[in-house]
Amino acid sequence: MSRSLHLAIATAIGLAFAAPALAQSQPEERVVTYGDLNLNSRAGADALISRIDNAAEQVCGVNDGRTSVRQSQINRACEQETTDNGVYDIGHPVVIARYEGSGYATIEEGDAPYYDPRLDPTSPQYDATLDPASPYYIPPK
Repeated sequence: MSRSLHLAIATAIGLAFAAPALAQSQPEERVVTYGDLNLNSRAGADALISRIDNAAEQVCGVNDGRTSVRQSQINRACEQETTDNGVYDIGHPVVIARYEGSGYATIEEGDAPYYDPRLDPTSPQYDATLDPASPYYIPPK
C-alpha cells in the first residue's frame, strides 16, 4: 500500500512573513511517503516524524547560518507549523503520541485505537511492567 503526505508552505506564517520573492512564487511542496512504515511501532512513528520534519525543513528553507536572524526565525516558525500540520494530518494515534512526547500509550485493537493510561509514563496509573520501553517490562507468556 502506498501512502503519502503532501507538505506545502501554504501556511499563514510561511507566506505572510516570507521574503517578497518567496511570497510571489509558487509554494514549495514535498511528498513524504510512509507506506513502508509500521506506524503502530515506535520506530515507524519516529521515522515518519523525522521524514515530515526533514520535508518541512526543505519546504520552509534551511537555516545555514547565512540568513538574517529574522529570516531564520521565520523559517523555524514555518518548519514547526508545517511539521505540526503534517503530523496531525496523518492522524495516527501512535504518531501523534510520539510527536507530543507522551510515549506509547495508544493501542491498536482491530480498527479502533484507544489510550491506555497504564502505558503512559506521565499518568498516575502507569505500570512499568506493562510498558515494552521500560526496563521493568514483563513480556506476556
